[in-house]
Amino acid sequence: MGGVRALLSAYGLSEIVASTENFLVILDVAPITAGHALVIPRLHEHSLSILWRDLSEKLEQVVSAVVTTLNNETGKAAIICEHGLGSEAKGHAGCVEHAHLHIIPFDYPLLSAFSHAGINFTQTDNLLDITKIPPTQQYLYLRDTDGLQYLAVQEKFPSQLVRRLVATQLGELYWSWRDYLDFSDKIGTKQRIIEGMKLFAHLNQNPVFMDDL
Repeated sequence: MGGVRALLSAYGLSEIVASTENFLVILDVAPITAGHALVIPRLHEHSLSILWRDLSEKLEQVVSAVVTTLNNETGKAAIICEHGLGSEAKGHAGCVEHAHLHIIPFDYPLLSAFSHAGINFTQTDNLLDITKIPPTQQYLYLRDTDGLQYLAVQEKFPSQLVRRLVATQLGELYWSWRDYLDFSDKIGTKQRIIEGMKLFAHLNQNPVFMDDL
């Protein structure tokens, strides 16, 4: 499945909660926590690493606005992450062939959980490091709850690893988005989506929030 239309088809147009000239903010179709959102570029690319050099400032403005909104509405911090590809890496990152950055309201640092899962991160202060990923490798970008940023690079990462680690921290039985859409957690998923829509309800009523970024 590829492209922004395919991604929106999978998630549903009704889940768009904000937009800018370059990005859309949508609710995750199977939110691991209420307010779990995705920032996706309008321009089709497999990973944000390809767009980071030209659109990093605008992307950061959108991410900052979403994180601030979620913090104001939930009192929680957030983890920000992307499973991306180098320009020549095989397959696709995540479950959809279109770049998407997860923003998940969450109060627990996740770095140690990644370490226990065998993922070795390097701290970075320069997001342009993402544009230097070896072309045949995959990467994980993590901005933890303390705001520190990390990058891990290897040939391949397990699918839905972030979802799995967050669910473990929360004591949740289910972590796969497929389980959330299946009979396993339909009621809980619906409730989290409803709560997420309420969290973002005021965004497009604020003229200085998104469309002017």
